[in-house]
Amino acid sequence: MNYLAPGAESRERVDLMLSQVRVQSVPMRNALYEHLVHGASESDVVFRFEVDLSNFRRTLSRVNEFMAVVEKFKEMDWAHLRARVA
Repeated sequence: MNYLAPGAESRERVDLMLSQVRVQSVPMRNALYEHLVHGASESDVVFRFEVDLSNFRRTLSRVNEFMAVVEKFKEMDWAHLRARVA
């Protein structure tokens, strides 16, 4: 499942995600910013920032996997809070 929508993320949120996934490559980081923050297509960003498409997709997949864990934590917290209120 994709937790990230192109063009729907803030730069601060993407910064935090990339710090946890440990993306070091500046061109890859820029490609991900352009895709996730500004909504540029995958084909446009790999051309513009000269990154390999398969590497871009693999890195984007790692970021989505991280976000899946974040969402699980949020679901667990919500369930815990609901149980305390009920």
